[in-house]
Parts: sequence; C-alpha cells; structure tokens
Amino acid sequence: ALLSPRLLPLEGGGVPLTAPLLPPPASPKGQPVDRFCVGGPDIGGSARRSNGADARPLTFAELASRLEASMCQASLLLNDRLSSLQNRLRAGSCLTAPQEHELCAIADGIMAASYHVQKWAHALQGKDGQHRKPTRPGPSETAAEAVALVHLALPRLSFSVSEVDRGLGAAIKAHGDDAEAKVRRLGVPSEDIRAIAPHMELYVMRLGRLSSDVKPPPLLRQFIPEYFKPVLGKRLAMRLLPYLF
Repeated sequence: ALLSPRLLPLEGGGVPLTAPLLPPPASPKGQPVDRFCVGGPDIGGSARRSNGADARPLTFAELASRLEASMCQASLLLNDRLSSLQNRLRAGSCLTAPQEHELCAIADGIMAASYHVQKWAHALQGKDGQHRKPTRPGPSETAAEAVALVHLALPRLSFSVSEVDRGLGAAIKAHGDDAEAKVRRLGVPSEDIRAIAPHMELYVMRLGRLSSDVKPPPLLRQFIPEYFKPVLGKRLAMRLLPYLF
C-alpha cells in the first residue's frame, strides 16, 4: 500500500529563508520594517519572515486568509519554471540521470502538496460538496511522467484550495477563536497549513535551479569535429566543416 505523502516540516526541513512576495504580518508599533529582499521568493502564508528571528507567527485567521493566494502564486511560479525547463528540453538539451531523479523528486513534492489540499477540501466541504477523497499518489519514475504529474497536480491544487478557503472562512466565522480546534477535529491540522507554503517555496526554488542547470545542446559546428575526432583525428574532422557549412 502507498504511504501518505508528507509535507516538509517548518523546522529542519531545509526550507530556505526567503523574501516575501505577499505582505507579512503587521509589525508591532515602533519596530523597524524590512525594506530590502535578502533571499529568494516567498509565496507567503508561512509563519516566518526573511530575517524573522523576532517575527510573530501568523494567527490562524491570517493564515487562512492567505492560503489561497499563496497556493495560486506557487502554481504560477511552478508553471513558469516548468515551462522554462520544457523549452530547454525542446531545444535539444538533455537531462542527466541525477537531474531526472531531481525532477521526479520535485514532482513528488508538488503531488504531495496537491494531495493534502485535496484532502482538506474533502474534509471541509459542506453536505453538498463535490470533492471526492483523493487517492494517495505514487512516486514518479521518469522525466516525462514527472512533467505530466505536475501538469495534473497544479490545476487540482488551485481548484481544491478554493474550497479550503471557503471552509476555513466559514469555520472562523462560526467558531471564532475555536476555529483552529474545529478544523483540526475535521482532519485539517494547522501545522500542515503552516507548512504548505514553505514546502511549495522549496520546490519553486528547486525547479528553478534545475531549469537553470540544464545545459544547452552543443552547436553543430562544435559537435561534428568532436563526434568524428575518434575515427578521423582532430585535423581531418575539422576539414569536414567547410563542406557542411
């Protein structure tokens, strides 16, 4: 049986400290406000800030209000990074074995986030809800499968997070300060809600790094002499170029 995929924990999960793209919590009166970015993209919704040793955590209501925006931002960034990678591959670049393994790991992380949001949507929907309980995703094994899974996961995440946003908003309106305990009893732990934005930030960063690390294919003028050099020798291989170009 497949194990339920886990989100990366907030502490000790290798999540980079990043600069906010969504507004951070309001600073207490009299404290200085950050003016400059000091890291990579922060899609918001987490319990930290870019230099946040003394930053207060988001309240549950603040967390709920930012969840949909942060997931939509993550989807846009991931689609952009994936499109960049696919363009490089269409231009003739190839993934090395470690790069293909990294792409599969990234796809699995994105699928895990999508799975959890779908699960929350199922738990929070009303009696007339249309969200079925999601099936646990299996690991991707090839680059083509990883790309297909990301294309499948992101629309599902965006659709499901709208239902989660409605469910959390209704719980906060009905239960006030007890809303966090209420949704926990329904199977939506606030720790996972706090963890999902940093989880997605990490995979945005990893996918962007992978795309930039994929090397362009060699030019034909460089490829032909190198290809024929073992058979013809470098001098004769270079003499082929005037006949071809």
